[in-house]
Amino acid sequence: MLWSLSRIAAGPLMLRGVALGTGFAALLLAVPALLGESRLFLVAAVLAAIAAIGVGTPWVSLLEHLAVVGWFAATTWYGYPISSTQALGLAAAIYLHHTSCALAAVLPLDAAVAPAVLVGWLRRAGAVLAVSLPLGAAVLALPDAWGRSGQIWLPIGGLAALLAGAYTLLHLSRAPH
Repeated sequence: MLWSLSRIAAGPLMLRGVALGTGFAALLLAVPALLGESRLFLVAAVLAAIAAIGVGTPWVSLLEHLAVVGWFAATTWYGYPISSTQALGLAAAIYLHHTSCALAAVLPLDAAVAPAVLVGWLRRAGAVLAVSLPLGAAVLALPDAWGRSGQIWLPIGGLAALLAGAYTLLHLSRAPH
């Protein structure tokens, strides 16, 4: 066991660090009450660490689903106001958590990762966020700007943002490496 720990390379370790940070951020953004409750804060840290260590396991999806369910519960059952910055930050954290865990899952811990691999991953993740976050912000802001209820416009705008994000991913997957 110690032999394998001494062989951990920087690239896979960095990806697991990103997974730890973004998983923890997703849980904190999802449930603001975690900041005031030390036991729940610790549980969030442990869950993020387990998902970061087990990047190819169901713990990754469990953490992401808990973040979404936690945000839904906080905003509906417990009456926390829906903040656009919180919603967009949560979406970005979940996306970065998922994509960093996906890349880390296919890399052995002792893999010597070329910088071009990590730069390509950062470029793709940045491009997806650069397209989807402004679209998400527009979806959240337009109904108020137009003086209308968001009940019909939010699902339509959300679908448009989803399609734009999917198009971006499709375009990036076909880009030369």
